[in-house]
Amino acid sequence: MIGPDDPRPAGPPASGPPRVASGVVVGLVLVSAFIAVNVWLVAAGRLRDGATGRVLATLDGLGIMLAAGLTLAILSFLWRDNPLFKLAEHLFLGVSVGYGITIAVHQYLRKQLWVPLVEPILHPGRAEQAPQWALLVPVVLGLCLLARFVPRAAWLSRYAFAMMVGWAAGLMVPYVIYSYVYKQTAASLVAVGRGPTLAGELSNLVALAGVLSVLVYFVYSVRRRGLLRRTAQVGLLFLMVSFGATFGFTVMARISLLTGRAMFLLTDWLHVIDP
Repeated sequence: MIGPDDPRPAGPPASGPPRVASGVVVGLVLVSAFIAVNVWLVAAGRLRDGATGRVLATLDGLGIMLAAGLTLAILSFLWRDNPLFKLAEHLFLGVSVGYGITIAVHQYLRKQLWVPLVEPILHPGRAEQAPQWALLVPVVLGLCLLARFVPRAAWLSRYAFAMMVGWAAGLMVPYVIYSYVYKQTAASLVAVGRGPTLAGELSNLVALAGVLSVLVYFVYSVRRRGLLRRTAQVGLLFLMVSFGATFGFTVMARISLLTGRAMFLLTDWLHVIDP
């Protein structure tokens, strides 16, 4: 028996197994209720197409029931982390990865490597064009990336990474400067004085003030005093408004997704609401 002065830790509370058991019971009850609802929908002929009104076939109805079950399994995370949510999460990730691999094999390996390079070599009589030997360069670089998994040959991957980083930097840096610096500055300066109405002119002035004040806010090489300090404070205000609008738009998009899934459950699955 551990007394109050005993230095040994008391250990975790013994509330783990009852909580797991209650979670299993709740999960079984929810699954049973979901199966009962689907059996009733099938027996009553309520799984109908919202556009035509016809009773859905077996596979169509099974697809709706499966989609409804996965939707409810994902939403069950609002209660707490549970095996149903884990099952739906792992299924979603597995299907996404499998779909991505299939697209990569079909769109890249087959269309951009096998057809223009390998197929003309294996079947020169049926090929519509000569082998594109220049494709050997990306093939070699791709194999160098895979050499990362071999410790003794891992140094080969540095050449592929260097090519990727150098190509991306050389391609994206001029594009970013032109699109986000030059075009933004030109649009901000040209718009001033060309507003069709007084409200449009005020909007252009506010946009120009926001661009200049935000640029001043990110100038750290000069001590902020007087007018420079007040301009930086205005830039901070514009930044906070921009971040707030972005966050609000993100929340609105997530609520739109939730509304879409709720409408699916109430219309396509339960038919509580007429589409």
